[in-house]
Amino acid sequence: MPEKIPWELMRDCISGFTHDLMSSLSGFTPALLWAGTVSKNPGIKALYAESVKIIGQFHKVSNKFRKFRNSNTEPKNLDARLLEYRKELAVANRRVDLFIGKLEGFLKRHGTALGRRTIEPVKSARDCLVNYRDRFPASQLGKLPEPILRPVNIHGFLKSFSAQKLVDRNGNPVKVVLKGKDIGNAAADPGFLHRGMSNLVTDALNHTPGRPITVELSKKGGHIAIDVTNKGPKLLPEEIGKIGRVRFTRAMHDPNRGFGKISTRILTEAQGGRFEVGNSRIGPKLSIHLPATRRR
Repeated sequence: MPEKIPWELMRDCISGFTHDLMSSLSGFTPALLWAGTVSKNPGIKALYAESVKIIGQFHKVSNKFRKFRNSNTEPKNLDARLLEYRKELAVANRRVDLFIGKLEGFLKRHGTALGRRTIEPVKSARDCLVNYRDRFPASQLGKLPEPILRPVNIHGFLKSFSAQKLVDRNGNPVKVVLKGKDIGNAAADPGFLHRGMSNLVTDALNHTPGRPITVELSKKGGHIAIDVTNKGPKLLPEEIGKIGRVRFTRAMHDPNRGFGKISTRILTEAQGGRFEVGNSRIGPKLSIHLPATRRR
């Protein structure tokens, strides 16, 4: 049985799914409107009118679940609500499939008769919808999306990441010190990596406010390791065994904390890496290890 992902990570998956879904779909209607205006072809105008209705249906589903996905705590009957969401998206997706068929039919009938300026937007709309259908199956909603792995220059990524202006809970600026040289690329999903690093740096901020955070890059075997270290009380053996496995934080009275390290482990393992917990010379050390790619 697949591992159940924490609500905080699942909520982000749902929000990302919905945002990307709407971004993918909203791009093709202006092209159809323009083509219909230029060509005066009633068929294109009819396709545009239907495309507006389809977008409206997706907006309706999205708005219905806005409060659900913006919740700070896991909603009651989560599985039932996700199932309801999937069913509504499946209905909208069937309409997309039918619409793709209509676009294909229009291209077959008019592809040679209409000019390129008119027919290209119709092809663009079809390609946009086919891409949407392939990327966003409703059955994946509420699940960790498949990682899109590519070679990522980790040193460049961390240099950009450490340049962010960070502040602690009291609003005081916190410096991120980057150590280590460029040692090549790792196979990673940039979105997953950014989320994992954000979790670890936020964790360090929460536990040692106002103190610098060290991010060190090194190569160990076939992996590139990213170590996040902060000055603070070192982790006890029983704490090391819990972190990343169960909800755990030294501030257990706060119900909104303790999930980030679980999310980081799940995201890292999804990329073929591993998440490690230990201590450095100065304090706790949390690490992301990702497979190194061969230099060409």
